[in-house]
Amino acid sequence: MLFHHRYRYLFMLLLALYAFLNTALCNVYYYFKIEVAWYHALLTVVLVTFLTWEGNRLIKPLMKKKDS
Repeated sequence: MLFHHRYRYLFMLLLALYAFLNTALCNVYYYFKIEVAWYHALLTVVLVTFLTWEGNRLIKPLMKKKDS
């Protein structure tokens, strides 16, 4: 399970970097006319990735308990 893997924070960071590079290289900010500094965009992607990952990690036991 990746939720409890010892390198999960590294995985989160790599996923966030991939998402940021994907949006930057595809000119998403230009096409949708989003004016944001690169470091704010990177920080936002890292925070969203972290909150999604950790939120899912915290919700998973509750969903398992509900299924039982």
